[in-house]
Amino acid sequence: MANDVAQYVRHVQRKNEPLFFFSISKGAHITLRLAAEHDLAVSAYALVVPMVKINTGQFSYNVIKHLSRVLSAIGLDNMYAPGQSQWPPKPLVFGAANGCNSNPETAQLQSAIFALDESLRTRGTTVKWLKETTDSTEKILSDGFMNKLTQPVKVFTAGDDLLVDTKVATEFCASLAQCEVTHFPEAKHCINRENQDRMNEIIRQSVAHFESTVITATLNSAAR
Repeated sequence: MANDVAQYVRHVQRKNEPLFFFSISKGAHITLRLAAEHDLAVSAYALVVPMVKINTGQFSYNVIKHLSRVLSAIGLDNMYAPGQSQWPPKPLVFGAANGCNSNPETAQLQSAIFALDESLRTRGTTVKWLKETTDSTEKILSDGFMNKLTQPVKVFTAGDDLLVDTKVATEFCASLAQCEVTHFPEAKHCINRENQDRMNEIIRQSVAHFESTVITATLNSAAR
């Protein structure tokens, strides 16, 4: 997918204008692959609850990773991963919070959309998805892979994230040339629709981050 995004960016990017990436969750993972593997003139990045590494909860990440490889090797790529199933795994209950979103008014928004239009439904995680994702994480976290990412990066993390590993995302940010973290201790993974004031703050900080890179680049250019 990073290749597809890179191709699109090259098609739409305007000459001599800054390019920014604002990416959420798996989108942030794809953005990281793009930053490492493609030479694009990106000015800065904002990554919201980035899926650097998935959170496997009570199960060992390494066990899940190796299990997905074994199942894939014996031809079970299209099988649901352990604990996964066809959507929805549980009855749809409106007005109730869930593990991704603590706001009962918006927690079931995605499920409600799927209920209205079944063609939009996403199914449970497959063995293939799990294997490809853990393989990609291994690549992102490998020594030197992200050396091309020297532009300023702003990362936003959630303290109660059951889907991605916040600790790994924070450590990953610290390993980059220019990266800072804003942490929201009470937020869950669906941070973009959990609390509007919080999301507005994320957008405000992201815009300020993007603007500062433009100002810095302009000053550096004028000083030459």
